[in-house]
Amino acid sequence: MILQAPIHKEIANTDWDVTNKRNIPKHPCYDWGVSRASCAICIFSSDDEIRIAKERAPSIVTKYIQAEAKIKHSFRFKKATKTKPERRISVLDIIIGRNQ
Repeated sequence: MILQAPIHKEIANTDWDVTNKRNIPKHPCYDWGVSRASCAICIFSSDDEIRIAKERAPSIVTKYIQAEAKIKHSFRFKKATKTKPERRISVLDIIIGRNQ
């Protein structure tokens, strides 16, 4: 079974239409190429978005890396694929490309 939410994309497009028509300022992270302006690094961020955060907000990313090391736990996991089991993945793994 494949779960899809086609309305989600439509709602997002409508939000941007309203934002643009009313000249509501948007958060600069959207211009960086990320899809959400919630946490600096969200558990739902893509690997590319985390790498963008490293470029744009390196001190915040460094704090995430230090926190993961201190608590000995990573904030994300990768779902199982046909060739790899589900596994924990750290921000540092993502940044250095060790998450493949």
